[in-house]
Amino acid sequence: MAMLRNSFYNSVDTFFIGWIGTSSVGSVSFAFPIFNLTGAVGLTYGVGAASNVSRQLNAGDKKQAD
Repeated sequence: MAMLRNSFYNSVDTFFIGWIGTSSVGSVSFAFPIFNLTGAVGLTYGVGAASNVSRQLNAGDKKQAD
């Protein structure tokens, strides 16, 4: 759902930036993949850390989970 919302936001943002000019749309088209890559890396570390903390808490190692 979050990726769908993000894609919709990007499409609407590109539409409104398109009123400024074609060079603006080109810069947005360059920036959006970088934005998506940064989000993907953040989600990767976030989900991995949550999984690690969950496994540590399940093993009863609260100090390591903290």
